[in-house]
Amino acid sequence: GLTAGLVTIKLPSTTCFSAIALASMIDYLRGFGIVFSVMEVMAKDAMSGSADLIEALTFSFLISMSILLGLGSSEGIWGVNQSDPKEYLNCGEPIGSIWFVLVLPVASIGWAASFRPTYRDMPLMVFHGMLSFLVSFGIEQATDNSFFASFVAALTVSTVAGLVSRFTGRQALGDTFAGLFALVPGIYIIESFFQGALRGDFKDTGSVLLTLVLKAVIIGVGSWCGTLLCAPNILGTNTGILSSSEAKKNDGLGAMLYI
Repeated sequence: GLTAGLVTIKLPSTTCFSAIALASMIDYLRGFGIVFSVMEVMAKDAMSGSADLIEALTFSFLISMSILLGLGSSEGIWGVNQSDPKEYLNCGEPIGSIWFVLVLPVASIGWAASFRPTYRDMPLMVFHGMLSFLVSFGIEQATDNSFFASFVAALTVSTVAGLVSRFTGRQALGDTFAGLFALVPGIYIIESFFQGALRGDFKDTGSVLLTLVLKAVIIGVGSWCGTLLCAPNILGTNTGILSSSEAKKNDGLGAMLYI
């Protein structure tokens, strides 16, 4: 928050504080925590799921307050008057979607690398990350329905990851996580807390959080449906098809590995 504020206050016409600050915290977001906690509650593990949900929301709130504290410190350093218009907080001119062609591969490599994969797993994880974003973005642009887009994207990613595992013997979990990374609502939760703190009014935060929890449910259900489509009792076992010698050695029946 401090570094982003020091830069954006002096360059308000070409930079946006929230975009820079939130992007820098991408590794600390709790989007997966929200999704998994909701899935735990759906699986009737209410105690663990509720605890994980509270932890994720609390951690997100603390991140938001830390960013706000950094912003206030940077305003004090530059001598910003609180009554002056704060153009650096307005993100009115985002980059055009044509730039996604260049940005998406780099971003996908970045969030896939955050899972510490092996070099062998990296290309497929990057592919699933790009697939998830492209499916979600395309459907949302066509239907203007983010919930449906998230469901189809999660379904597509878990299905493709399961099929890859089915025919190669590679694990599906890492590919699925890399794909879902573009869908989980971690950044929106922090932005909701941050905007509420800026306004000094959190009355809209509850409805936003409820919407994000609903989106987490949809992502979880989509992933679960994709897993079911790739289950061995539907596709059968893959004896004699596995290309991974290690999988052949360790699994005589050739059953796929899936979530």
